Amino acid sequence: RKRLQLKDLMNVLEVSTSPVQDGEVTEKIGAGIESLLGPRDLWSALDNIVNEGSRSIHFNIRNCLENVRLAKEVNTNTGKGRLFIRYLLKRNLLTETLDYLAPHPLLLKFAAKADKMTWEIDLANSCWLDSCWQLPVQETHLFVPTADLGIYVSVVDQKPVVTKVMSGSVAAEDGKVEVGDVITHINSELVINRKSRDGLDKMLNLLGKFKNKPISVTVTKVWNSVNRELFPQIVPLLRSIKINVEDLKRAYFLTRRRVRRKSDEDEEYNPLEDDLDDEVGKEGNGYPCLYIGSVNLGPKCEFAQIETGIRTVLDRTPSGVGHPAVLRLTELEMRLSRSESNDLVMRLTYPNIASCGRILSLPKYFAFISCPAKQDPGYMCHVFYTGGENVAKEILDSLSDGFKRTSFTV
Repeated sequence: RKRLQLKDLMNVLEVSTSPVQDGEVTEKIGAGIESLLGPRDLWSALDNIVNEGSRSIHFNIRNCLENVRLAKEVNTNTGKGRLFIRYLLKRNLLTETLDYLAPHPLLLKFAAKADKMTWEIDLANSCWLDSCWQLPVQETHLFVPTADLGIYVSVVDQKPVVTKVMSGSVAAEDGKVEVGDVITHINSELVINRKSRDGLDKMLNLLGKFKNKPISVTVTKVWNSVNRELFPQIVPLLRSIKINVEDLKRAYFLTRRRVRRKSDEDEEYNPLEDDLDDEVGKEGNGYPCLYIGSVNLGPKCEFAQIETGIRTVLDRTPSGVGHPAVLRLTELEMRLSRSESNDLVMRLTYPNIASCGRILSLPKYFAFISCPAKQDPGYMCHVFYTGGENVAKEILDSLSDGFKRTSFTV
């Protein structure tokens, strides 16, 4: 089994180019080394050798051990072991270090190959190594002197989670700090993974100390724009403080509407899958939204079916999934286009929209029901998500106005 694991790790190295960027490859390599060592904890084993003084340890390796020992971001032997492996990869000391443990020759061969590569590893990104190998996006922002950063925080499991960012505040500028982010450092001082009261007191003291002075804040971003997912370790924290994770994820999809998200396994009706004669919508800017999905309501249409349609689509749709789109409401018709290409994919005149509405408990979602067509027998309920309650209301009001206008159009 270990031979197979080593073969897999060697394959990862062979398809990687130097310098290796921090991310998926370093996570796979680190987790693989940890697994191959089994119950042996690389950090503890080397630390014990140093403490016992039974063998001489190379200065560079001792320096890595000392840096890990002083790192306040990791508190467990598991976390320290992972940070230690990252140090060894970055400084090309893996072979020399593993040699102290007399591992399998194939592991040493793999280590020698790894040591020939350059590893672009951010050693400061280590706050989550106690719980996982997966690395989040970490950002540090320097804010201008201000009396208030404009953020609200709840401490959950020793982690300060941002629950609200005031519009117009320095923190809100360009999305530097967003709802769901976790504050890890203030002016380079650790405020995460401390006892809840200690962490909160530390953060408040630092914010008070640097009030009206330049201040730097380091955050773990809840949203990863590369894989377009929420950082898994933060999700349980959000749920524990009653933040709607599905809503938050869809909000990020919407605000980054250049990103198109699609579930390969979703075989439900999806109008965004088919172009409409390759036409392009050009009627103004329209309303950015996420198309969530559609459901056939059958041969009858009643207003109460709006709620049925919305709940059915949300139950069927993978958590947080949505398709970025733009809804344009003209004088005589509704047009739906892809936000990326602007391709027009649905057009309905207002008389072909049977009803529209939303659920009070889900005010950012809205839906409209289209009348039966030749290719789609039955009334179809199309469900959307918007970034704000007022936007959803404005869209529904515009649709209602459209009904009135076209009732008198000849």
